[in-house]
Amino acid sequence: MTGEGTAVVRREGRPTSSISLLALAEPVAAGDWVLVHSGFALHRLTPDEARDAAAIRAVNDPQEVTP
Repeated sequence: MTGEGTAVVRREGRPTSSISLLALAEPVAAGDWVLVHSGFALHRLTPDEARDAAAIRAVNDPQEVTP
């Protein structure tokens, strides 16, 4: 978390720009996986959802980071 309502996310193991957490209904913590679109976190993923998403991405890129 970088400040009130924002966080820095990692994609493919690299930090990216800050995103807004204001669209989320539930709280998030460091280490949570979130669905991001246009700079907004829209949904906190469950561990199962995060694994499924990583598995789908790994089909196209075997070097992809997994949860």
